[in-house]
Amino acid sequence: MKKQRLLFYPIDKGISKTALYRLDAIREFVELGSGLKIALRDLEIRGAGNFLGAEQSGHLKSVGYHLYIQLLKEAIEDAKYQKDSSLEPVVLPDFPITGFIPEHFIKDEGERLSIYQQLVSVKSKKELLHVEEEFLDKYGHPPKELQEFYKNLDLRILAFEKGLLSVKMEENIVNFTFKSESSRFNISVNILSKLVCEFGNRIRFKANSIMIRKDDLQLEDIIRGVLECL
Repeated sequence: MKKQRLLFYPIDKGISKTALYRLDAIREFVELGSGLKIALRDLEIRGAGNFLGAEQSGHLKSVGYHLYIQLLKEAIEDAKYQKDSSLEPVVLPDFPITGFIPEHFIKDEGERLSIYQQLVSVKSKKELLHVEEEFLDKYGHPPKELQEFYKNLDLRILAFEKGLLSVKMEENIVNFTFKSESSRFNISVNILSKLVCEFGNRIRFKANSIMIRKDDLQLEDIIRGVLECL
């Protein structure tokens, strides 16, 4: 036996576009277990954008959804380590990760969300390789978008191992910031010489940071070049 519920609103007051979008979501997702889909759609309406795909907008655009989840995890982890100052939390650097999980590869939004959470929790190359192999067995050969995501996660782990705090694009400048108090931070005269040989007059140095003029170079090539010199 089916039950129905009718929703009414005053016709003279009208209704906002946001409210109409929400009503459309309720009308679209009617099957049992649709609560997650409605919640995800509501998040999109409120400004997160299509955070499980290529398009993003609002606050999450600045970091991407996978990094947004990671920031929450790292904030909790950092709070735990504050109780013992002798320990150094594994907090991966702020990093311009690209790539995503295409909808045609994994159609279920909840499953894609779960995979993003698993991937951004990876803290070592060995762990990343294990996850890649696990997904290969389960889902088959990854599309190019997911391969790009893997590749950038690998770079982010390497950046952590080299003592990087963040890698950011500021107009035409790629800015590498280091955590000087980290046990992994160590830039010697030999490393400085390698960086100058690699990037010439494009590179500038400041306290705890390296700045490289991008010009016609690819961002990934610059990041990889710096990491290989460190």
